[in-house]
Amino acid sequence: MALTTYSMLQTVIFLAMFWGTVAAEGPIRLYGGTSDKEGVVQVNVAGEWKNLCDQEWDALDALVTCRQLGFTDGYAMVWEGSRSYYDSGTDSVPTMEPPENFPVEKNNVACNGTEQSLLSCRYKKDIPYCSNFASVACGITTTKFHELLTHSHYYISGDTFLISPTTTPDNTSGRVLFLEAGSSIYTQIRVAGGICNIDEQTASLICNSHGYSNGGKAIQVPMIKNFPMVFSELSCKTGFNFYDCYEEYTTDGICPNGVLANGVECYTTVRPSVIGALAFAGVSSVFIIIAGAFGIHWIRRNAKMPTSTTMSLSVGDQGDATASQSLHPSA
Repeated sequence: MALTTYSMLQTVIFLAMFWGTVAAEGPIRLYGGTSDKEGVVQVNVAGEWKNLCDQEWDALDALVTCRQLGFTDGYAMVWEGSRSYYDSGTDSVPTMEPPENFPVEKNNVACNGTEQSLLSCRYKKDIPYCSNFASVACGITTTKFHELLTHSHYYISGDTFLISPTTTPDNTSGRVLFLEAGSSIYTQIRVAGGICNIDEQTASLICNSHGYSNGGKAIQVPMIKNFPMVFSELSCKTGFNFYDCYEEYTTDGICPNGVLANGVECYTTVRPSVIGALAFAGVSSVFIIIAGAFGIHWIRRNAKMPTSTTMSLSVGDQGDATASQSLHPSA
């Protein structure tokens, strides 16, 4: 009995210590991480803690979350530790109430990166299904970021790029964001950030992958403080899919040559250059037809028609064909 009471007391003390480091006072907290800088993002709704769905959760959402929690030094990444949460034998994840036991409050959170509070970001309340929860890892140093880039193996596709709106409420124009498809076997962190420079073909591929079949163009959008840049350059000018692209990564999250084109503007209609080309081709065709008609009319009126010619063909003794021609004056 005494041993059981002692064990219970140890458990209570452990949970109290853990609760003090993870569940910070305020409207949001990180739950279930191995430190107070990582975990599942939860919001306080009328005194009840609720999860956020990870649909469209990206580096900007993580940045605003870490900023609100006071972690202004270092980069913000996406944490994947919640997926191993259900393994009771994992030493790196404390045994606590699984995050799935908490209700889900919102999904499709969309921050632009400048907000001071996660609750100021746009979101949706309708949640038909949530497979995973939004999570973050704050305070990632440049050294740690370089280590993540070294150990990560990227599978680049249209799904690994997001468009964060900057000037329009929809996703037709904005900052291009990268999110690693899955965390490395060496860490529970998914690399997330931006791109320093993309070319026109890359912009078109990204727009096409988001349903804009008319393509798009590369644009420059303002930089955000403490926002990590994953690629220093991404060029697809020699290919028609992401497999043919050339990638060059940063070493510390900073663009070595500055930011040139870090966003896209997708065309919702046929691109202007195509419209211009089609219009030019149409007008040119009309002029050609008109010119041809006038030319034929001029030839018929002004050309001297030859007199009628009669051609007779005879075969000589040697088998050679000889032709005799007689001209008859026209009447």
